[in-house]
Amino acid sequence: MVLNTQYQSTADCQQEGMLPFGDIEPPSKGALDGTIPNGNVGANPFSVANEADLVKSDSDKAATSDNSDSPGTARKQEHGDETKYIEVLGYDYKPQPASMPSWLPNTSSHGKSSWSSSELAKYTNESRTILMNNKAIAPQTLDPDSDSLLILTPVKNNADHLARYFALVDKLKYPRDKISLAFLVSDSTDNTQQMLIESKKWYQEQAPEDMRFKRFDIFRQDFFYALPRDQRHLRDKQRDRRIMMARARNYLWTRALENEQWVLWIDGDLEYYPPSIVHDLMAYDKDVIVPNCLVRRKSGQDKWKHTVYDRNAWQETRKSRSMIKKLKDDDFLVEGYKSLKTHRKYLDNFAKNETIVPLDGVGGTFTLVKARVHRSGVGFPAWLFQHQVETEGFAKLAKANGYGVFGLPFYYVRHVIPVRAKLREKEGSCTARIRRLMTNRRWMRTKSVTTVMIALVLVCILTVMLSMRHLDGAFNHPFLGGQEKSKETKYVETLGYNYLPQPKNTTTWLPKLTLNGKPSWNSSELASFSTESRSVLKNNKAIAPHTLVPDNDSLLILSPLKNNADHLERYFELIDSLEYPRHKISIAFLVSDSTDETQQLLMEAKQWYQEHSPEMRFNRFDIFHQDFFYSLPRNQRHLFAKQRDRRIMMARARNYLWTRALGNEQWVLWIDGDLEYYPPSIIHDLMAYDKDVIVPNCVIRKKNKRGKWRNKLYDLNSWQETRKSRSLLESLDDDTFLAEGGDSPYITDRKYLNDFDEDEGLVPLDGVGGTFTLVKAHVHRSGIGFPTWLFQHQVETEGFAKLAKANGFGVFGLPNYNIRHVTE
Repeated sequence: MVLNTQYQSTADCQQEGMLPFGDIEPPSKGALDGTIPNGNVGANPFSVANEADLVKSDSDKAATSDNSDSPGTARKQEHGDETKYIEVLGYDYKPQPASMPSWLPNTSSHGKSSWSSSELAKYTNESRTILMNNKAIAPQTLDPDSDSLLILTPVKNNADHLARYFALVDKLKYPRDKISLAFLVSDSTDNTQQMLIESKKWYQEQAPEDMRFKRFDIFRQDFFYALPRDQRHLRDKQRDRRIMMARARNYLWTRALENEQWVLWIDGDLEYYPPSIVHDLMAYDKDVIVPNCLVRRKSGQDKWKHTVYDRNAWQETRKSRSMIKKLKDDDFLVEGYKSLKTHRKYLDNFAKNETIVPLDGVGGTFTLVKARVHRSGVGFPAWLFQHQVETEGFAKLAKANGYGVFGLPFYYVRHVIPVRAKLREKEGSCTARIRRLMTNRRWMRTKSVTTVMIALVLVCILTVMLSMRHLDGAFNHPFLGGQEKSKETKYVETLGYNYLPQPKNTTTWLPKLTLNGKPSWNSSELASFSTESRSVLKNNKAIAPHTLVPDNDSLLILSPLKNNADHLERYFELIDSLEYPRHKISIAFLVSDSTDETQQLLMEAKQWYQEHSPEMRFNRFDIFHQDFFYSLPRNQRHLFAKQRDRRIMMARARNYLWTRALGNEQWVLWIDGDLEYYPPSIIHDLMAYDKDVIVPNCVIRKKNKRGKWRNKLYDLNSWQETRKSRSLLESLDDDTFLAEGGDSPYITDRKYLNDFDEDEGLVPLDGVGGTFTLVKAHVHRSGIGFPTWLFQHQVETEGFAKLAKANGFGVFGLPNYNIRHVTE
């Protein structure tokens, strides 16, 4: 006879004068010594007195489930025309109506859900069916939109180039309804943001239908990093500068990427690319592909010559690999400096017959990426990965995860002439003239020293004036006049804030429509804006002084599921018990490789919560389906030999879910689908510590030798390094994988949460599990996901903790704040 735990609701237990799961003695320590903020322990029951109170036989359950007319077994309505869709990478799955008893609760008189154990028993014993695949309940699909494209552009002080940017985008020979645009404005001191707001309104509201983008998003996130323009390319500034650029790129793609199939990174200051370039690059069907980015420079006799601009696209050579082997782990490599010869092969070093070549590094001027690369958690490292960061680190990381990275040496795009190059040319010509003048001995003999000094001063003034020409110098800004707010003003979302720009009387920089309905971009419009309308603003917020109150406590609950049908009712009952504002909670699931009806039940739950019960509605309720075609017999799940591949697949699932579901929430909560209990106050309790990553102690009930139930540590993935464990790490090869517990050949001697004293509250950790993990959303937005590659010998959740700490985030645990996992 198989024994299953009967789950009792907190309300039922309170009516019987007991705590859930038996008579519990509250912890003598923890609430009184500061382990839990404000002394709020919640119900924390972990000493079970009587097994009989918790266990029900199968015959008892069958007897309970015979009453089909019980209040908790309301018949499920036919889906009909109201069938909900589940988005699956461009697919919309339309489930067939299934005639099975509803497992969802009734709504009580006060609007709350009423769960009962009889419903769980009835579903478990009568309604379960094994499906060949979840797609069997969703055979009807819409055609996948396999060519949808998301163009991403981070911009900073880009006002001078926006007219050209949109003129080039308009010339693209690509279906406009398949293109989405997203911008990140950061640390700008010109009116880039205001111009983007105007352009969004023009394209999405005033332009013809065939000119409108599928989406046009503008985000604002300042990183408070400024570097004088004359220091931008100093070698000692590159590491910090490129890390900030990586953070900006990571924020943008994690915020903007939805169900698109392709991501195109475009610099905001390109001068030209062919209208057919998107089709041309997609035709190669590569994971990552870049053209050759050139720049025009003047050679002798005032002739223009094209040279390679983007030195970040390169291929390793035998010499460069030999050089890398001699580097220290903390050495940072960057291209384009005579003082650092990397011996790499750039795109202009290939032969004419080499049309497409594999690369090891890429730049970000024009980079086409399959969206699945980002969804697998591959972003732009803000930490050193194989001595690289940002775009080159992205290429290295993509290749380490099995993706292909390629370049087209003889397919060209062109970048605008950098300001520093313009200054160098102008300053060079002036300097040459002065030098010729100063070296004229006859002139020197006839002029006094005073005249020479005056000439030198004039040269200095001229140089300063030339260097300042690139600055936005006109202060007669037409936006600074005020008007009353318009009701039609659009908002710009930024991490919970909504920027409300004030409409101004401005000379528009946007194009006029020609007779054929297309926009007319011309150099006069660009010149008019550049010379008349530009100004330097103290901060972009000056054009958006009115903000809404930020929703700092919005929460996204994420749960990846596989064959979880047996546990879903307990899952939702625990969610319903949370003492947290329901309208601040969003919830998202990823169903992958399931062979039971998990997906069907989630669809029913979504309909019930979002349509049937207004008081119980979540802010969002999303369901995603992505199979990874990986299966492992249950009796092999914890074998060490299987752990590396298994955990990598779990990391891929987690990365897909958070990159797909994360919106503008402030917190992310990872919850396993098969937890047995956690206190209703747990979210407030954990948030009160205000840590980047924090986990409670997850335990499990097991029988001891005397047949009594005892709580034992379940999640061995939450640990702290010790002197012995660090010594072990130093002795391992780089490719050695570590996993805790099971039949692991390595004794790590790490300190788990149950190894801490009872009077210890918050403790720093080096690894975490994923049973119940609260994360500040800005950790994920900085590009920190779950490594599918070895990072300091770890993958998935432990790798996430290591990666978070390497990027300066804090990772903590609560040894004496307990939750409980179901007995396996």
